[in-house]
Amino acid sequence: MGNRQYYIVGASYGGCESQLERFLADGIWALGWSGEDAPSQYAPLMKMRKGDFIAVKRMNGRGASDVTILARGIVRGVITEAKEEKRFVCTVDWFEPTVNKVVPAKHRGIFQSVAGPFKLDDDRDWLINVFGL
Repeated sequence: MGNRQYYIVGASYGGCESQLERFLADGIWALGWSGEDAPSQYAPLMKMRKGDFIAVKRMNGRGASDVTILARGIVRGVITEAKEEKRFVCTVDWFEPTVNKVVPAKHRGIFQSVAGPFKLDDDRDWLINVFGL
């Protein structure tokens, strides 16, 4: 677990079009923005690699101090062809596809489409809670 990274991501395009069912069925996760449209969301994903953990979250309403974790998985790989087109798609082994666990939103970035990469040293207890480790 030493070098493993942890990402918390959204699954709704435009804030309302949930892609979670498709992501789970296809064994993927994809950023709904291109690297050109949302460079701040795209850039952290360039560090993602096989073996990293990924958790899909849902916002719990405006002003909420928590989020709901919907699914957890391990990244199997990044689809290189998508990166060449400034898109981001990774393959995922969704080991826990139905979590539905409320966790505190301790880190500011959790309200974005992509939060991370985190390391266990960043906030061990919180990451253990989020990822069920």
